[in-house]
Amino acid sequence: MSKGMKQKIGIVAAFMHDPDILLLDEPISGLDPLMQNRFIELVAQEKSKGKTVILSSHIFDEVGKICDRIGMIRNGKLIQEVTVDELRNSQFKTYRVELSDAESALFVKKAYPDAEYKEKQNQMIVSINDSEINRLISVLSKCRVNFLKEEKHTLEEYFMKFYGGNEND
Repeated sequence: MSKGMKQKIGIVAAFMHDPDILLLDEPISGLDPLMQNRFIELVAQEKSKGKTVILSSHIFDEVGKICDRIGMIRNGKLIQEVTVDELRNSQFKTYRVELSDAESALFVKKAYPDAEYKEKQNQMIVSINDSEINRLISVLSKCRVNFLKEEKHTLEEYFMKFYGGNEND
């Protein structure tokens, strides 16, 4: 049997006896996109019935679609817990700003030295806390701005920032 077929059988076996608690480890690994979506729908149905679903996964898209709360485990200990809504509505925001001229880019870079400058697109990537939005708007009001767009942070980005991206930590 293929990995996907084995995974489907495991999912059927887990759900068939109607448990109150489901403990799933990497459940969509090996499933095709259609089966992944069907699995996510199945978990949502079970959650709506009051079931508890505990999911272990490194597939961030899967976690974001299925889970209400996310626990980060390091060296066997729970070290961080956030709700998916807290993560989605984090006060830390990143904005992509396309500027019309190099002078504007220099002005923004002076105000935000940690901002990333993408010279080819004449864009700045500025990360701030919500409390700093008025300052950003004030700075940008002195520039020639083509567009301003909030970049959504993914669970993977949060994870990498939290762990520092260092494999040995």
